[in-house]
This record gives sequence, C-alpha cells and structure tokens, in this order.
Amino acid sequence: MKMKTKNMTTLPLRKSIGRSPVRRGFLSTALLSALLGVMALPSAWATGNPSASGHANLTINGGLQTYSFSAVQHRNGSVSGQLTLDSRGQDVIIQGDVTCLVINGNEAIIGGIITHVTPNSDPSWFYLLGQPFVLRVVDNGEGAPDPVDLVSDVTILDCSSGPFLALLPIEAGNINVNP
Repeated sequence: MKMKTKNMTTLPLRKSIGRSPVRRGFLSTALLSALLGVMALPSAWATGNPSASGHANLTINGGLQTYSFSAVQHRNGSVSGQLTLDSRGQDVIIQGDVTCLVINGNEAIIGGIITHVTPNSDPSWFYLLGQPFVLRVVDNGEGAPDPVDLVSDVTILDCSSGPFLALLPIEAGNINVNP
C-alpha cells in the first residue's frame, strides 16, 4: 500500500506565535515580576505576626546559662520556633521546638518540647528528651534609660505554668517581644 503525502507549509515560529520579540520580552518581565512578588508574600505576612526572640545570659547556681530563642505565631494560629539552652555550669546543651507562644503586652510565655540533649557524658540528662519546657521573658525596651530585660529559667512544665515562673534580670543579651 502506497502512502499519500501532502505538501505542507510551516510558518516561521515568530509568525505562528504572532508576538514580536519586544512583546515577548515584556510578557517575560511581567511574569518574572509576578513570580517574585508571590515569593515575597510569606515574609511580608510574617512581619505583622506576634513573635518573641532573643538571647540572654544568666548565672544560676554559679554557672553561666545562655538562652537563645525565637517563636512566631503564624496566620493560621500555629506556633513555630526554636529554643537552645547552653548550661556551662552543668555542661549540657538543651534544644527544643517551640509550639506555644502567649504574649501579653511586653511579656511572652514560650513553650514546647525538648528535642535534643547534648550531655557532658552523664546519660541521666537524656530523660529530658520529649519533655515539655516553658520559658517566661519580659522585653523592657532598648538602651540605657530602659530597665533591663527579664527571663526565667527554662522549666520542665507545660506552657500553662509560664505566668508563675520567677523572673531574673538578664546579665547580657536582648529580648524582643512583638505583640
């Protein structure tokens, strides 16, 4: 069986699309700008969300403890963040995921679950893994005329216990609470 062939003419690509190079460039630029604008939305949304972050040094029982934390409440109400407590006096570093943030004015209660423990060689610290933690902080402003910021010790309790934790003035660092 012999196949029939048809003579077909193919238009040049530029004419078949019907767009000039200038128009294609304009559309590409518009598409790129729109894409970059959408990518910037999450960071724009985050600027108005309640958050607390900071770094604080305290001497407790003769040993330096350093607290570093960040917590943000997202638009859907969920909370995320991290806490690291470096207790040089006890030679242990405790890290946790933040799941609770309660802000009242310049005060924040930050809570979550301990996820990592780096002990000095004493395995008894590992009981902390999976335990809840809570930290209470107060942001008293910036600079010399303002009182020093306050922080509690990290305690193995849930977030509801936060308001009852005793506060101590930080020796160094800065705390920011954004309602």
